[in-house]
Amino acid sequence: MKAWKEDLSPMQMAQIASFIKTLKGTNPPNPKAPQGDLYSEAGAAPINDSTMVTSDSSNVQIK
Repeated sequence: MKAWKEDLSPMQMAQIASFIKTLKGTNPPNPKAPQGDLYSEAGAAPINDSTMVTSDSSNVQIK
């Protein structure tokens, strides 16, 4: 599929994505059979961000 980065602004891409999400649950006449793998936002894997801070190094106790 073509990359739309060259043709659409970030706002336009966000608007298109929002529109596509509004189509969920609609019931068009003569629908096409489902294709591909089902994606679930709730079941998405957590992001493994290497920049996340797991502890606060400024809170070190000195004895």
